[in-house]
Amino acid sequence: MSGIAKKVKASSGTSTITSRVDWNAGTNNNTDTISSPGSLRIDNAASRTQYDLSAGIITSNPSLGNESSVIDGNYGSFWGPVPDIPIGGPPTGMNDWTINAGSQLLVSRVKIKYDGGESARLSSSNDSSSWTTVYDFGPPPTTYDVNLGSSENYQYWRVELWTACCGEIPYTMRLYELELLSAGTATHTTGSTQIDGRANFWEWETFTDSKTTPANTSVTNRYRTSTNGTDRTAWIGAIGSVTSRTGDDSDNPTKYRYLQIETTLSNTDGTSTPTIDSYSIGYHTNQKPNAPTAMTAVIN
Repeated sequence: MSGIAKKVKASSGTSTITSRVDWNAGTNNNTDTISSPGSLRIDNAASRTQYDLSAGIITSNPSLGNESSVIDGNYGSFWGPVPDIPIGGPPTGMNDWTINAGSQLLVSRVKIKYDGGESARLSSSNDSSSWTTVYDFGPPPTTYDVNLGSSENYQYWRVELWTACCGEIPYTMRLYELELLSAGTATHTTGSTQIDGRANFWEWETFTDSKTTPANTSVTNRYRTSTNGTDRTAWIGAIGSVTSRTGDDSDNPTKYRYLQIETTLSNTDGTSTPTIDSYSIGYHTNQKPNAPTAMTAVIN
């Protein structure tokens, strides 16, 4: 078994990002590194992105041919009018409009306009079978602009229009517009070679951050690695699953010594921001057992 490289517990290293210089060595999008020096925050907490739903696949019940009016940006056009429920009819007066966005959308704010009927319900799903109620809107006519209080991550979005029944006067219902907006976000990505395990690198192991996440905020991270700082693996959500090396351990394996981290700071209320004070990355080197040496990644 001679020649097989072995990991030594004592031979470890840590890379820490904690200063304004460290944060600014990477790529910043809507981040604030000034108001709290050494920390990372959302700059414009009210920034939202409206999702483009024009490529989505729409279905409706009933199908009337004007379903795309709901996402055309015109609050004067509409889907409908949907058929009335007969006076004294069964209490199943529901009409629904559904869009398959093609991928999951992280939504924290919704704008909707409809009239007629009694109320509307927004539901979501990732399989178009099991549905989760996102929000119940009140009676029309009005335009609702609602912060959901959380970020809902779904591919299918459905609006149900609820009508009167059981002896009440029937209504003619119309759905004019639906807008789905992202959370207020900021992103930071470390530089291409900023986190370097150096020549004796062996394995990326841990990620630890020091952060404050008030109500309505969150922080998420993604990771990828590289052998040369240019060609990179795909983003993944856990540092323990990144590629550290490939090839036979006994025959000079290819080492992915550069780690890149993408951090997303989000809010759901348009005002709050999380704060990241620092994070550290632990990794292992492959020094000989008789001469273990702690290594520290260089932050360029």
